[in-house]
Amino acid sequence: MTAEPVVIDTGPLVALLDEDDPRHGDCQAVYAGLRRPVYTTWPVVTEAVWLLRKTRRGPQQALSLIESGVFVTVDLGPEAARWMRTFLDRYADLRRERTVNDILTLWLACSGWWVFLSDLRSVGCRSVRYSGGS
Repeated sequence: MTAEPVVIDTGPLVALLDEDDPRHGDCQAVYAGLRRPVYTTWPVVTEAVWLLRKTRRGPQQALSLIESGVFVTVDLGPEAARWMRTFLDRYADLRRERTVNDILTLWLACSGWWVFLSDLRSVGCRSVRYSGGS
């Protein structure tokens, strides 16, 4: 079990609650080793509830994790908005393919949080150090 606090992103949350998700087993294995509580953000919960809307009880299960205290939502505060605005300004000339959720996840990872992510290639927890200022 990891000793670090972890923030879960939308992909792993959906995969945990949707048994038909191809990453379900991998995400369950990673989740089993995480320290409790697991942290998340309201944008992640909102997106997960939407993505789980066609599953049996998926939205209710996602909300129950927060209600029971197994997952705790992180209060991001104004420093997160400041960081995200600076990030968007710095990279304004690039194509905007990232969602606000992606940028929130990046901010959390750059702030020293371990983030539970999944993509088409891998499932796992990552932390990065951002050296480009606040």
